[in-house]
Amino acid sequence: MKKQVTQKNLMDLINRRLAFRGEILEKCAKSSWWHTGLGDYFLIDVKSDSVIDTNTDLEKLAREIGALNNWEELELVA
Repeated sequence: MKKQVTQKNLMDLINRRLAFRGEILEKCAKSSWWHTGLGDYFLIDVKSDSVIDTNTDLEKLAREIGALNNWEELELVA
C-alpha cells in the first residue's frame, strides 16, 4: 500500500522544488471565472509574472520533478 499525500502537502512539496526554477504552482478557485481557462492548477513564472502552464496535472508534475516518490500517491478526495 502506498503512502497517501494530501493535495495541500503535495502543493507545498512541488513549490519547494519549483522555487529553484523560479516558478510557482497555484490553485484556481472553482468559483472563479478564470477557472475555465486555467484549470484547477497552473504554473507561474515568477520573473516574468506570467502563466506558463494551465490545467496542470498535480501528480504527474510532482513525479516529473521528483517531489513525489514511487511509494507515495495523491490522496483521492471525494
